Amino acid sequence: MQELINRVAQNVGIDASIAEPAIGAILKMLIQALPDVIAGMLKGALPDADSVIAKADEAGSGAGGALGGLGSIVGGALGSLTGGSGGGQLMELLGQLQGMGLDTNQSKAVGGEVLGFIKENAPAEVTQAIQDKVPAVSELL
Repeated sequence: MQELINRVAQNVGIDASIAEPAIGAILKMLIQALPDVIAGMLKGALPDADSVIAKADEAGSGAGGALGGLGSIVGGALGSLTGGSGGGQLMELLGQLQGMGLDTNQSKAVGGEVLGFIKENAPAEVTQAIQDKVPAVSELL
């Protein structure tokens, strides 16, 4: 995971101490959206994913605040408009990332780096499942 943390920090221009929990928040959202078998494949391709997700949980406990709540409200409305195709999850995630100090462009860039890393390192079934279960991320793949 350190390779991914370094990659995100360098390519997005953020500190590794912010990159790590941001990556964890994205992985957590993806793992929750995927079927258990595919989530297991994703975790298998990304050793130490659980520890990075734990960093996101630590950061989120104090950082999400009002933005996280607003993301949930807007995301819920967006999810209902899109038939629940991941819009709500993405808006909630955006709120968490903003709570960590990332702006929208940085959040999108972190997501693109994480998804690119997944595409490079995980089985093709994982990437396909992400596109199927969270179609709103397809533009980043």
